[in-house]
Amino acid sequence: MKQPQLPSTVQAPAIASGEARDPAALYQALRAQRHELTQQLDELEQASEVTALEVERIGEGQRFLTRLLTEKESVRLGNAESQRLLPDQSATR
Repeated sequence: MKQPQLPSTVQAPAIASGEARDPAALYQALRAQRHELTQQLDELEQASEVTALEVERIGEGQRFLTRLLTEKESVRLGNAESQRLLPDQSATR
């Protein structure tokens, strides 16, 4: 069975400090690093969820503005068409 490889960020400090010879110290160092990485991943997950919510809000705002501008344009075009269809009313104004 193949031994799992430690990431180089774990190996280098452990070997440099002599912890590689002491299994208990290496185990403690790995547990501490695992805890730190778990916290960082949790923070990253939370940040990505917040970002997703903000992107969704931006999309909703863009859809709203697009609908608003489309309706405004259709009203403007609708008024222009009614003026062309009813020239007598526009002349009396």
